[in-house]
Amino acid sequence: MKDVLDALEKVFGDVQNGIITAAEKLPAPEVTPLTRRSATQTVAAVAVDAGQSLFKGVLREAGITLIRVSSSWRDETPLTVPFWFNPFLDDDARRQQIESQIDTIVQQPSFISESLTSLISHMGWQTQLPSQAYNTAENALNFVRDLLEWATLAHVAQRLRDQLQTHPDATQGLVLRDGALRFAHFSESASQRLSDLFQGIGVPILGFVKRSPLLRHPLLHYWLLLHRAETLDRPEPFVVWIGDDLFAQAGYRLERYFGQQGQQGKQVRWGRYALVRLDAQPGSRHFFLVDIPLYLYPNREQVVVLLSNLIIQRGATAFPWPGYPVPLAEAHRKVRLDDQTARLFESVLRTRLDQDAATLWRIFLALMSYPERQE
Repeated sequence: MKDVLDALEKVFGDVQNGIITAAEKLPAPEVTPLTRRSATQTVAAVAVDAGQSLFKGVLREAGITLIRVSSSWRDETPLTVPFWFNPFLDDDARRQQIESQIDTIVQQPSFISESLTSLISHMGWQTQLPSQAYNTAENALNFVRDLLEWATLAHVAQRLRDQLQTHPDATQGLVLRDGALRFAHFSESASQRLSDLFQGIGVPILGFVKRSPLLRHPLLHYWLLLHRAETLDRPEPFVVWIGDDLFAQAGYRLERYFGQQGQQGKQVRWGRYALVRLDAQPGSRHFFLVDIPLYLYPNREQVVVLLSNLIIQRGATAFPWPGYPVPLAEAHRKVRLDDQTARLFESVLRTRLDQDAATLWRIFLALMSYPERQE
C-alpha cells in the first residue's frame, strides 16, 4: 500500500506542478460582463434519442431508435421518427434501407417538411447521401438525428425572421442549438454549407455546449482560479474569450477541443468557442461553451448583446445546472418521455402487435437479461 501511495503522491505532484506552471504562463483572461441587454426573441430546437432505454430496452436490441425533435415554439408538436439500422445487410442494401427511411421521413407531413427538403437540397444530398452516413449504426443515427435537428433549426430561424419582419417594433432574434455548430462529424463541405445557409437566413444562431472535455480541463479552471477576482468572484454573468492560440502559449495543444480541424485537416465546425457563465452567483463555476459562428465572432459587441439577453431567460432551476437558457429547457421538456409515459406507450403498443410480432418482442425482452435463466 505504501509504495502505491508514494507513487501516486509523486505523480499527482508532477501533475500539479505542470498545470500550475502552464496556467501561470497564460495572460489574464479577457472578460466581458454581460450587461448589454436588448429586446431579443429567442427560440431553441433540440433532437434527442428517446428509444435507447424505452420499452425495457427492447428497441435497442431490435436496432430501433426513436428520434424526437422539437422547438420551443409552444404551438408546435414534437416530431417522433423511428429509425432502424440493420447491421446484417451488405453495404448496398444498407444504403438503400437508410435512404428509403429518409425518403419516408421527408414525405411525412410535419412542421419541418419544407425545411427538411430545402436542407437536403442545400447540402447537395438530394441524389446521394454522404458515405459516412452508412458506415456504422452510430454514424447513421447521428446523421439522421442531426438532419432532423438542423432542419428544425432552419425552420425556427426562418419563422423567427418572418415574424420579426412583420413586427416593426421587434429588434432582433436568436436561435439556440443544444450542442456545437456542426453536423455530426462531417467535414468541411457540410460545415461551410450550413454556415452559408444560416448566414443567408440572417438570424444569429449560437450553440450551447454543456458537456465537453474542455469544460472539464483542469488547466482552464486553474487559470480562472488564478484570476478569480476578474472571473469566478464576479457578482454578474460574463463571457471569457478563449481560443486554441491562447493555450498554445502554455505549451498545451487544445485545438482539437475547438473542433476546427478534422482528421483529414478539414473544418468540421463553423464556430469559435467562448466560455460563458449566465449564473450571477459569485464563485459559481457553472460554465457553458458557447459556439459562435465565424461570421458573427468578430462582432463581439453583438455577441455580448445576444448573450446578455439570455440573462433574463436563464433557467431558475438546476436543469442541467443554473443558467441553462429557458428556450433550450422548454424544447427538451417537449421531447423527453418520462417513465410513466413510456410505460403507457409500451402497454398500448404490445396490444397492437400481432402474434408473431408479440413473440419477437418477448424474444428481444428475454435477450435483455441473457444469459440469466429465463422463467
